[in-house]
Amino acid sequence: MGSRRVLLRLLLGVLCLAPTTESAAARQFPGDVNDPFTAYSRALLLLVDSAEQVSSLVLPMDVHDFEERGPWRERLRLVGRFGRSQGLRPSWWGVQARGLFSSAYPVDQLDGAIWRGKGISAGVELGAGWRFGLLHVTLAPSMFWAQNRSLELWPVTLPGQPAEAYPWRWIDWPQRQSGTAFVALDLGQSELAIRGDRLTAGVSTRNRRWGPGVQNSIVLGSGSGGFPHGFLATSRPLESRLGRFEGQLLHGRLARSGSFLPDQPDPGRFITGVTAVWSPRWVTGLHVGANLVRYGYVTQEGSLLGLSANDLFGVGGDESDHLGSIFFKWALTPSGFEVYAEWARNDRWSGINDLLLQPEHSQGYTLGLQKAFDRGQERLLSFSAELTHLESEATSRLRDNPTFYAHSVVLEGYTHKGQLLGAVVGPGGIQQHLGLTWYHPAGSEAIWLRRRVRDNDAYYYWAERTTSDRCVYCSHDVTFELGGEVLRLLGEREISVGIDVARQRNRWIEGPDVWNVGAALRIRRLGGALVPEPSERSSG
Repeated sequence: MGSRRVLLRLLLGVLCLAPTTESAAARQFPGDVNDPFTAYSRALLLLVDSAEQVSSLVLPMDVHDFEERGPWRERLRLVGRFGRSQGLRPSWWGVQARGLFSSAYPVDQLDGAIWRGKGISAGVELGAGWRFGLLHVTLAPSMFWAQNRSLELWPVTLPGQPAEAYPWRWIDWPQRQSGTAFVALDLGQSELAIRGDRLTAGVSTRNRRWGPGVQNSIVLGSGSGGFPHGFLATSRPLESRLGRFEGQLLHGRLARSGSFLPDQPDPGRFITGVTAVWSPRWVTGLHVGANLVRYGYVTQEGSLLGLSANDLFGVGGDESDHLGSIFFKWALTPSGFEVYAEWARNDRWSGINDLLLQPEHSQGYTLGLQKAFDRGQERLLSFSAELTHLESEATSRLRDNPTFYAHSVVLEGYTHKGQLLGAVVGPGGIQQHLGLTWYHPAGSEAIWLRRRVRDNDAYYYWAERTTSDRCVYCSHDVTFELGGEVLRLLGEREISVGIDVARQRNRWIEGPDVWNVGAALRIRRLGGALVPEPSERSSG
C-alpha cells in the first residue's frame, strides 16, 4: 500500500498545478530519445545565444521554439502545429517501419526494443496522441520480427544456462535470442500522464536517457526497449534564484529474456532511479547533475507494478545493486562548442578512507565534445567525439571489483528482456567514437568511425588463467566500424538509409576474425490536427 499512496499523492499534487498552456502542450514531440531530431536539437542549441537553454541531459524532451530557426525549421514548424486538438480526435498520429540487416552476428546499437540479430529484422511502430485538459494519452505500440539466423556460439559453462546465453558471466545479455525466427510485441513509447506547467506524473513504457553521453549513457541509456514504470518529472526547467532545475524520478519493473535460465520462473526485478540537473544562473551554458539507480529482485508481489515500498525506499545491502554518476555539460554558445563528461560508480564506498584512497575503484566514465559550425544558407555541420571506459581499474588486483551491469545476487544484471539498460558498449567495455553530420533543409548525411572493445574484464580474467599457446596480449576482442546514413525529409514523411562495415578481431577472445556488414532502412510519416499559426489566424 505504501507505493500506491506515494504515487496517488504525487498525482494529486500535479493536478493542483496550473494547467499547461496551449503552446507548451502543442509542442510535445511524438518521438523517442533515439529520434534524429534529438541529435539535431542538441547541435542546434550550440549556435543559439540564450541564457535559458534546456540541458538536453534529461530525455525525452519537447520540441522548443528555438528549433524553428535551423535548417529543419519547416519540418519542426509542421510538427509543432500538431497536437492542439482536444477530445477524441488524435492530436497527432504516426507510423514508422524499420528494416535492419546484420550479415554475421547480432549487433547492439541504439535500436530500442527491436532485436538486430543475424539476418533480417523488421519492425512496425504505430502511434497516436490525445489530450484531455491535463491528461495526455499516448498509444505507440511496436511489433517486430527477427530472422535470428543461427551462428557459431561460444561455449557456455554456467549451470542451467542455454547455449545462447552470455558465456563469460551471469548476465541476461545473450549471444543470440533463443529459438529461430520470432515475433515480439511491445508497448513501445506509450504513456498515460497528467501534465502541468511545472511537473508531469504518470505511467509509461517510453525510453529515457539520463546524462550527457550520446553514444553511451552509463547509468540509463536507450539501447533497449522501454520498461513499464511510474514517473514524476519536470515538464520544463524550473526557475529559481540559483538557476534552473530539471529532474525525473521513476520506479518500474524489469523482465528477463527467454535465453536466461529458461527452466526457471522469472522472479521479477524492480528498478528505482532519480536524476537531477542544475543549470546555474551565473554560468551560461553550464549544466551539472547526478544520477542514481537501484535494482534488485522484487520482495513483495501484489503491490503497484509488483513492487513494494521497500523496493522503492529500502537500502537493500548486497541483495540489490546500485549505479550512480555525476556529470556535466558546458555549452559555450554561440561558439558552437560543448564539452561533457560523466563519472560513474558501480559499487558504494565502504567509508571515507575508501573514497580518499581509492576513488577510482569500480569507476566508469564518458568524455565527449561536439562542435557545430553554422555554414550559412541553412546549413549546419556537427563534429562529435566520445570515449566511454567501463573496464575495471587496477584495484581489482587487491579487492573484488564488480563489473558494470553484472551482480552476484541479481543474476540477470542491469538488463530488460536481454538488452542492456546502460551503455551499449556493455560490461567491461571501451568505445571510441568519431562522427560528422551535415544538416540541410532536405535532411542530413552522417558518417562515423568506431572502435569498440568487448568485456575487457573477461579478457584479463581469461589471460591470467589460460594455457593457450596463442599470443595472449594480442587477443583483445575489438571491433572496428565505419558507417554512414542518409536522411531525407519529405513533408510529413522521413526516409533514412544507413550502412556500416565492421571487422571484429578475436571474436570471444579465442575466436576468429569476422567481417560484418549492417544495413538499416527507416520510413516514417507523422500527421495530425493541423491548425493555422497565430499570424495566419489574425490575418484571416
